[in-house]
Amino acid sequence: LPTGSSLEETIAVSQQASEVLLRQFPEVQQCVGKIGTTEIPLDPMPLEACDLMVILKPRDAWTTATTREELADAMATALHQALPGVEFGVQQPIQMRFNELMTGARQDVVVKVFGDDLAELARLADSIGVLASAVPGAADIYVEPIDGLPQVVVAVDRAAAATLGVAVYDINSTVQAAFAGQPAGSLYEGERRFDVMVRLHPDDRASIETLQRLYVPTTAGTLVPLHQVSRITMPTGPNQIQREDGRRRIIVGFNVRDRDVQSIVADLQQRVGTQLQMPPGYEITYGGAFENLNAASARLAIAVPAALLLILVLLYITFGSAVETLLVFTAIPLSAIGGIAALLLRGLPFSISAGVGFIALFGVAVLNGIVLMSAFKKHAHSGALRTVLRGTTDRLRPVMMTALVASLGFIPMALSTSDGAEVQRPLATVVIGGLVSSTLLTLVILPALYFVVRTRIVRHTRSAAASVMAALLILGSLGLADVSAQTAPPTPLPRAAVLQLVQQRNITVEQATLRQEQARVLKGASVDLGPTSIVWSGGQYNAPDFDNSFSIEQSVPFPTRLAAAHGQAEAAEAVAAIEKSLAVRSVTATAEGIMDRIAYQRGILRILDQQDTLMQRAAVIAKRSFDAGQSPSVALLTAETNASEATMQRLQAEADLVKAELELRVLCRDSAVTVLDSTLVRQPAYVQGTLAKEFRVAAERRQQLAAEQADYASTEWWPDLTLAYTNQSLIGTPLPTGGAAVSSNRFEFATVGISLPLWFPATSSRIEASQVEQQIIARTEQAELLALDRRVNMLEQEFRALQRAMDHYDGPSATRIATLIDHADRSYNVGDISWSEYQEAMETALDVQRRRLDVLLRYNEVVIELRQLTMN
Repeated sequence: LPTGSSLEETIAVSQQASEVLLRQFPEVQQCVGKIGTTEIPLDPMPLEACDLMVILKPRDAWTTATTREELADAMATALHQALPGVEFGVQQPIQMRFNELMTGARQDVVVKVFGDDLAELARLADSIGVLASAVPGAADIYVEPIDGLPQVVVAVDRAAAATLGVAVYDINSTVQAAFAGQPAGSLYEGERRFDVMVRLHPDDRASIETLQRLYVPTTAGTLVPLHQVSRITMPTGPNQIQREDGRRRIIVGFNVRDRDVQSIVADLQQRVGTQLQMPPGYEITYGGAFENLNAASARLAIAVPAALLLILVLLYITFGSAVETLLVFTAIPLSAIGGIAALLLRGLPFSISAGVGFIALFGVAVLNGIVLMSAFKKHAHSGALRTVLRGTTDRLRPVMMTALVASLGFIPMALSTSDGAEVQRPLATVVIGGLVSSTLLTLVILPALYFVVRTRIVRHTRSAAASVMAALLILGSLGLADVSAQTAPPTPLPRAAVLQLVQQRNITVEQATLRQEQARVLKGASVDLGPTSIVWSGGQYNAPDFDNSFSIEQSVPFPTRLAAAHGQAEAAEAVAAIEKSLAVRSVTATAEGIMDRIAYQRGILRILDQQDTLMQRAAVIAKRSFDAGQSPSVALLTAETNASEATMQRLQAEADLVKAELELRVLCRDSAVTVLDSTLVRQPAYVQGTLAKEFRVAAERRQQLAAEQADYASTEWWPDLTLAYTNQSLIGTPLPTGGAAVSSNRFEFATVGISLPLWFPATSSRIEASQVEQQIIARTEQAELLALDRRVNMLEQEFRALQRAMDHYDGPSATRIATLIDHADRSYNVGDISWSEYQEAMETALDVQRRRLDVLLRYNEVVIELRQLTMN
């Protein structure tokens, strides 16, 4: 508020501002004002200033604006329109406090004007405020007030005082006594003494006329009025005089909106330099966020080159080669391209947080280059092209996962709109954009450059370009479809945890739960009397005069019909409850079966790994034998075909495993979960039992629902009751007391009616159809129960056969297979048997182990289904 405003005025204006915000902006939850200074003056403020803290509702409840900046602009506009003459500035509380602690002002950018003359400082500050208001992005312009405080000035007229014989000391003593008070004696109360002070009444101290009429003594012992020996005025004086480094200063502050600080200050500096003439001895400095930006930029100018140099040194220590170090170091400019492009696409200026983001980005980008270069060195014994292909293929998943984890982790920061988003968004945008470009270009450019360096074609421009293009084409066909299959590593969980997750998140269970809730809610609507009819009518229905009437009518179903409707709703709720239980039972069994299939596929993969190793070794031995002329080409072709077939079987098993894991994730609606168990374990033995009671209860409740529906249909024979009340006027009708009725005389009557179902054929047909439907449902449920009983009998017969097979595989067969593998290993190692005999023995053992897994999987499937259908 204007300088010198009273506390009452500040309170009234803050309350009006709160009312404006609460009335015009539904986003505002509460407004709290803070005026003055606490007992511990950590945040001193004058009485004409108020901190109005606006507490907002959650962002999803906003309707006026979508961002904080838009809402702040709308609030400032509304407040300026509602309260002219009052200055408003919108900031976040913590940001304002830090600005005030660091720069002495609450705004983001502070322009400090230093000089000697207060009037000249005020003129310069007003001019700078006008120039700042014209700069795009500068908001909430604040010019520090240094005047506006009224004061009483008594200037002694020394010539008049000398003529009248008045001493200046007496004039000063009189003024001091009038305003500050002078001791006029002492007052004693017991042993205590108090000074008696004399001064003007508060009302008189506020009047210049009273001060002018005061008398001062002369040397002759007479009294003269004060205005005869002095000039008394009440000019506007300085409100405050701020100093910094021993010099007077005044500040002009403003907040930054939708633009970077550096460009705004540069624009303002250009305007001030061309449009404002600074007198000698006056100086302008720029502080606040701009000063912090300059200090942080100076630190970054040291930190970024130091970080790059440190990265270069560590790379050289790691690889021991300047060429390989420079190849990996190319990831830094490749990542910087994406970071700068991301800032431009989002319209974000370069800031300190963006600079910090580039430092973090360089580290992750170089890490991907190190991973690729390490793979190239691992396969360096192969040719250049094969090294590039194998190294990139082996490290495709780690490179992609490193980039994806970091990028996805920064997405919430990049999209943040909450407090502190102005710091989070540039940093996250730089990291995400840089990792995208760095990952894509590193997977292409780095292998191509490595290929060129390894083949030493750099000296020949044409050959080098051809090699680069060849490398790019090879890497482009490197199986980019594989990239789509690279997902975040799944989270392995125990079987019990997976089952709990399925029961909580499966869509079928959720649907059954919602149907149960729906049936519960509909039960409350089963007792429905129907709408109440209220009718008003008016006109000349009794005489030429205008009469009116109103009536209330309500239809009431017969109580038997209401009871039948309630019974039908209760039966529907019971059916929904049992169907939810059946859904949980079915989904649990399905999840157990899928987890067993996952463990089965993992066991098959272990067997196929052994088989693949065996076949690959056989192919190598056949190749050596063929090269030595000891075996025909047919043996070599057979071994290579078997090795290729073993590889294909392994790939098919991997695909089946991925399919089973995908089914589990779909079932529990979690894209990153799998079962922890990697070994297929035999399910506990099944004990013969009867069909689970849930199936019979479900059949009984569905039949009960059909019976309740038939009962409700049969209530159509019962009549509906109608109750009505009518109140009307009959103008002109003779009254028993004499005279004729007027509009204020009301006549009333009641009506009771009954609705009978006289259209017998239609009613009878609907009742008969509902009874037939009841019989159909009963027959259907009986047939389903019989089918379930037959299914249980068939599964029990299959279970007994599979149990015998599993007893065989886990008993004598397991002992023989272990003995066969042990004897084959020892005999081959000492040379008692040939490779072909050893291979035949191992293939027999692996084949038996695979058949055992097949039988075990089917055994578990049968046990799980039996447990689902029976009481076990």
